[in-house]
Amino acid sequence: MMKLRILLVIGVSTVLISACSSSDSGGTDVSGSNTENSTSTPSGTPTANGGGNITFFGGINASYSTLDDETEWSAQFFSSAVPFPQADLANEFTSSVSDTCKLLDPLEGINPPENTDFDFENLNFVPTTVSAGEVLPITSPAGTYGSLVEQQVFGFLIYNTEDRTPIAGAIPNDLVVDIPGASNGFPALSAIAFPSASATEFSIQGNTVTWAGSNMDGASINITASAVANGSIATQAFIECDLIDDGSHQIEAGILPEGSVEFPLFLASRQVERVIVSGNALLTLRAEADVLPLMR
Repeated sequence: MMKLRILLVIGVSTVLISACSSSDSGGTDVSGSNTENSTSTPSGTPTANGGGNITFFGGINASYSTLDDETEWSAQFFSSAVPFPQADLANEFTSSVSDTCKLLDPLEGINPPENTDFDFENLNFVPTTVSAGEVLPITSPAGTYGSLVEQQVFGFLIYNTEDRTPIAGAIPNDLVVDIPGASNGFPALSAIAFPSASATEFSIQGNTVTWAGSNMDGASINITASAVANGSIATQAFIECDLIDDGSHQIEAGILPEGSVEFPLFLASRQVERVIVSGNALLTLRAEADVLPLMR
């Protein structure tokens, strides 16, 4: 648990360092991104200010498991001693979708690269976890849905559901989150519309994968799979896809092994992301749902 929380801090720090290193590049147009950003906020969310410096960062995440039919929630908030121009963070906290599949090296990431841009001695860029209020209520049109409660774990402030118990069922539509804010902490934001991500079934015929696309703003499909041809493990290939959630994709030539292809491993999820900027605070909202078993 402590290692996970430390990695969360380092992850945010890496993003900030990357933004700082490119601070002389000026503003970045993200209007073509598949994630909502400061120029297009969803209904019911705070209006972004369109500029200025960011010193507070937050993230609220919901992940639905079809196998367990329950949703895990978490949140965390940070402050940075160094302010970052909003324009320089545009590409760092929004994600574009490549809409492609590629071969994946199963050993990638086991051995860390020798060279890294992360300066562990530059502690000014390491963010500090901060409070956003004791309780973050989540409501639906039907009434109270749940709440995220502030907790301290190994010196880090995190937010989870009471007793870290997942909430039964999928992520409902039209959820609203309220952040009360805290003195010297993350500022208050009210009536934040939280995205919803629903599970879907996948089918693969030949080199074409299909599913029930959502075509939602900020939605993407992520697939990790192993493919074998003619039942031979010697032909096994690992693939990774980052797809627009439009319902179909033709896997590029040379990705799948030749022959009658089967998928002994098929992991996929639908993700919907939104980014909201208000004053000196940037908030990311992420909903995720894993898929139902692969249909043949």
